[in-house]
Amino acid sequence: MKTLNQNEKNTDSLQKKKPFSFSLIFMIIVLFSVTLFMFQLRWNISEIDQEDSLDEWKRELSFSAEEIRKKNEKLFLQFKNTLSIAGDESFQVAVNNTESTVKKISSLKNSTFLLFLLVNDELKNQNSAQDELIRQLSPTIIAPCIKGNLSIKNHLEIFLHGLQENCNDFYSSCAADLQKSPPKNIAFSDRETLSRNLADFHEKTIAFSGNKMLVNIGTGIELLFLKETFQAVSRLMGKLTAKAAASAIAPVADGPLPVGDILSAAGFLWCGYDLFQVTEVLPAELQKSLENTILLCQKDARKNALKIAEDCLNSCNTGMDEVIRSL
Repeated sequence: MKTLNQNEKNTDSLQKKKPFSFSLIFMIIVLFSVTLFMFQLRWNISEIDQEDSLDEWKRELSFSAEEIRKKNEKLFLQFKNTLSIAGDESFQVAVNNTESTVKKISSLKNSTFLLFLLVNDELKNQNSAQDELIRQLSPTIIAPCIKGNLSIKNHLEIFLHGLQENCNDFYSSCAADLQKSPPKNIAFSDRETLSRNLADFHEKTIAFSGNKMLVNIGTGIELLFLKETFQAVSRLMGKLTAKAAASAIAPVADGPLPVGDILSAAGFLWCGYDLFQVTEVLPAELQKSLENTILLCQKDARKNALKIAEDCLNSCNTGMDEVIRSL
């Protein structure tokens, strides 16, 4: 009987302990679930924060690029305004000198000398007449035009220097951020692409400083004027040159004869009337040719400068866009 009572007590004890064991297991499961949920929640929040960090960086870079664009556009507008009058004074000097220069070149004495040189060149296959025209045009026409072109070039250099400074500000800011505190969730491959695009952008801006040359500087201007002037002279003196060369009246010695001897040469006196007729027509031809060439020189210089400025400006803006698209 005693034993039976003891067994009943033990059974009651187990029944009392069993609910406690189930409660403990349930509490452990609940705690584990809550911990897992909190960890996942924290992970998601971290990812959101990182995404927000990258988006914030993109917004900052876009804002910086937009500010640089505004500065560039303002700089470009200033350049266009100064370009429209750059070199005007020098080109006007050349225009003012055309009348006296034409008078000198088309005089009977000088025309006779040019005819002599043309015949001599025809017989000896030389270019002494062209060299003489360049010599006569250089101080009064070519030199002022070169000065005008250099003025345009200087204004272009000022614009390109300012553009380069603006682009360097953007590059330096991006490079510093990428080096010190880039967004944590930016992929390595994206970071490499961004670095490469930044480097390309920097190289383009460095190239701005070497992209300053205009076509018609120095020798280019000489060739431009020589082409137009020599065409006018040779067109009017072509028949005389052929006639004199065919008559073998041109000297074949190595140096040119003195002008006085040339004027007294029988052959050239034979061409004298035709030569006089040339001197009556040549001034108007030369005047028109020189004035048109001066205008062309000025127009081409400004056109080339504007094209270089526009290309560099577009290169800067598209380069910033490529950097931002890398993110």
